[in-house]
Amino acid sequence: MLCAVPDQSSALAELYRVIRPGGELRFYDHVIAHSAWEARFQKLADATFWPHVAGGCHLARDTTSAIEHAGFVIETCQRFPFSPAPLLPADPHILGTARRPARHE
Repeated sequence: MLCAVPDQSSALAELYRVIRPGGELRFYDHVIAHSAWEARFQKLADATFWPHVAGGCHLARDTTSAIEHAGFVIETCQRFPFSPAPLLPADPHILGTARRPARHE
């Protein structure tokens, strides 16, 4: 769950370092919404109360882009709404796999 690490890019850099070339990273996380008003709410929540009440979790991270920026190649990625409780709004989630490129010698 990359939503709760203090520095997502550092965590992904370390994952890239320890996963062998050709190895797989599996991910499941909630991510920033595509809808502008939902994304604004997520960013406001992240800047004010959410990380304090949710163990450092951040709602507005673009984890897919962060995984790619770290050097992984995303092979599968499903995006879907998920709400952990009936009274809470659905949160966009991603589930997928990424691979560290194999070395070409």
